Amino acid sequence: MIDSEKRRPSVSRMGIAMIVLAVALVGLMGWGLANNNQTRPQVGDEAPDVEFVFFEGYAPETAPIDAQGETHLADYAGRIVVLNFWGSRCIPCITEVPELEAFHQKYKGEVDVLGVAYADIEKNSIEFLQKYRVSYGNAPDLGRRLSNTYHIVGIPETFVIAPDGTLAASFFGPVTSDQLEAVVESLR
Repeated sequence: MIDSEKRRPSVSRMGIAMIVLAVALVGLMGWGLANNNQTRPQVGDEAPDVEFVFFEGYAPETAPIDAQGETHLADYAGRIVVLNFWGSRCIPCITEVPELEAFHQKYKGEVDVLGVAYADIEKNSIEFLQKYRVSYGNAPDLGRRLSNTYHIVGIPETFVIAPDGTLAASFFGPVTSDQLEAVVESLR
């Protein structure tokens, strides 16, 4: 017998890479299925409480900030809150921000508008807020803790929280001032 016939077939690098890829995909699918049991807050549900640390210069004047510089959504009990998830790289967020700012100016003192920069770089978020002259409160969500709590599916996404702490409305995609006004008027 010849030496080459005695050798076992070797596994190629491509074969190993395919096996690793297949294992990774199965693992990712398993993780997704295991985490799919979490439910997204629905209209009428109690709004999940989240903790904010606002960007410097973007804390609302009336924000209930504690000694650690944090505020909690629960601290806004008795008030209407618009909670908007956005990102500086998001084109629909650019079309939405003037609507949110107009709404904020019209309902300042009656409704709290709070922006959450979803998985964004702080420098980019601040540049976005400055460029589009945003004056309502904004906080980062670098670890996605806030967005994971609300189980957002994309940006922009907006939640309106009623004075009793329940979710009054949610919007996928850019929200308009008219849509927000309709919800606010229904809560009065």
